[in-house]
Amino acid sequence: MNSQFKRMQFLAGIIKENTLYEEPEPDFSALAQIDNIVGDELEDAQKQQPVSEIFGLTTAAFILAIPGIINGIFRIIKVIKDKAPPRFNLSKSDDNQSHINFIIKFTDKMDGYLDTPFKIMLTPFIKDSTKRDKVAKFIKAIALLIMALGTDISKSPTIMNVGEELIGDVFNQVSRSKTLEDLIKNAKTIIPKLLN
Repeated sequence: MNSQFKRMQFLAGIIKENTLYEEPEPDFSALAQIDNIVGDELEDAQKQQPVSEIFGLTTAAFILAIPGIINGIFRIIKVIKDKAPPRFNLSKSDDNQSHINFIIKFTDKMDGYLDTPFKIMLTPFIKDSTKRDKVAKFIKAIALLIMALGTDISKSPTIMNVGEELIGDVFNQVSRSKTLEDLIKNAKTIIPKLLN
């Protein structure tokens, strides 16, 4: 009887502490560093391509910054993916559903970390608020696509809808990128259209 009572106390303690089946949530705090990376790349591009106060960031300067921005975002997202909780199985390339679930969690957190900071950070470089919003949304879509590299996101209407809400039909074009290099190449062709 005494051993059963101790076992019940032990189980009650576990349930009370919520540690029996609790798994950690993904840690997306590294996203807070993305705005610094984007800002640094834009400042470097500005030094290489002088910016006029009237026109703001030129298309050429922004295109110069794209590879550095995307590579910086890639490094931060790699850290996030490396710290993913075990239930997401990101190391198993055949487990597409785990990847999609992780990306959906990522999209839930993305706005808080990326939306307002990007718009504020882009303000000195892109004076036109409409163009600035388009570029900020494009960078968010790029972050989403980097998170999804190696995953067939076309099977997830949730992710496709988020991407299309951000940048419209262009998302379908960019979402076909299989590698980081493809993503950079596609971004270089789309950015000039956003800034015109």
